[in-house]
Amino acid sequence: MFFRHRLTRKLLNASTPRPEFQAALRSQLVGASAKPRYVPPFAYAGGMLAVVLAGVFGLGGYAYASPAVSEGTVLYPVKEQVESWQEKLRHSSEAQAAFRARLMRRRLAEASYRLRHDQPLPPAMLERVASELELSPAELRAARTDAALRNELRARLQGRVTASLQTFHERIAASDLETTRKTEILDRLDARLQLLD
Repeated sequence: MFFRHRLTRKLLNASTPRPEFQAALRSQLVGASAKPRYVPPFAYAGGMLAVVLAGVFGLGGYAYASPAVSEGTVLYPVKEQVESWQEKLRHSSEAQAAFRARLMRRRLAEASYRLRHDQPLPPAMLERVASELELSPAELRAARTDAALRNELRARLQGRVTASLQTFHERIAASDLETTRKTEILDRLDARLQLLD
């Protein structure tokens, strides 16, 4: 036991730096901390750029995908811009028609989200829907409480959608698409028309 204690003390004394080394190290550290540290320009630019890009794409993705982002919200211009870019990428009339149908579904999802969460429709959206249904905005607001008017509007909407699908059906039938593709599209349209009837 005594041997271990003596060995430990010897190792401790041997591992302790000499006083001259400690003094030299202390003076170097004190001298180094007084000098300003050189930071190369653009040292943090990559990290900041990544944070900014993540924020921009994150907000853009949320704005585009969320039905909570509708007319009158702060992120709606971002959504409109993304949709306009997507529309420019659609070159064929078939792709544009499918994109516009998807936009219609999005606008309906936005309106139903606002109605489910008891948020009023923005005036521009209300006026556009009212003009499409050939109503005044006041009549459209009254449809929320009047069941008879709501049923009448539902029938009107169903008639318009049916007429639009039939027009699209006629255009596809008259187009010069490949026969298999044309048949596939016409079958989908027929299925949707049957669902409306």
